[in-house]
Amino acid sequence: MLLLAASVDAQVFINEPKEGTLSHFTSQFVGGSAPASLPIKLFVNGVAVDSGSVRSDGIFEFIGTPVPQGPITFTIVIKMRNGKEMIATRNMHVF
Repeated sequence: MLLLAASVDAQVFINEPKEGTLSHFTSQFVGGSAPASLPIKLFVNGVAVDSGSVRSDGIFEFIGTPVPQGPITFTIVIKMRNGKEMIATRNMHVF
């Protein structure tokens, strides 16, 4: 029996909020997916605001993240076990 396995690069995705979202809420939900159980940091406009670990099912959630009015860039940074970092960004605007 021959077993073939595909190699997939690990990735991080921000699923919420959607790119270009307009909102009047200064408290936001940021969620997505990444490799399970790795350390994760959330940045808002370049400032670290929260951290934790990706859940065992590969989901991360930051609930009630405070944001200022104006353009917002969320950045997620995942630190891999080999020391490399994976980064994802998402832009929105709070008015």
